[in-house]
Amino acid sequence: MLSIQAPSCFYPPSCIRQFSDLLIKMVELAFYPAVALMYFFAVMRASKENLVELDDRASLNVFCLFVLCQPLCLVVGSYTGMLMYLITALVSYYFLPWSATAAAEDKDAKDGKPSKKKKREKMN
Repeated sequence: MLSIQAPSCFYPPSCIRQFSDLLIKMVELAFYPAVALMYFFAVMRASKENLVELDDRASLNVFCLFVLCQPLCLVVGSYTGMLMYLITALVSYYFLPWSATAAAEDKDAKDGKPSKKKKREKMN
């Protein structure tokens, strides 16, 4: 008697496992570039408003994030690697060399004092 056996993909446990593996890979493919784009957009915006100083310290910071940490997180993989990468990107953004003048203007704005820039504009 001849018996026909269905491929292993049609068995529910293996099919679900293959689908979840595929889903994790698809999310990983979209996640890392999305975090990188958000990071560069935030740095570009802060740079445009003169809140961050883009010097050698910033270059070293970005180098460590994208050349050292991102491949390490890719090796770890899955949601653990993605979470590690997100936390590393947030820490890297926090440790960028922020300009002292922007911090002083923010402090003056909270105290209700006009900033130096606004004082100069009023004088002209």
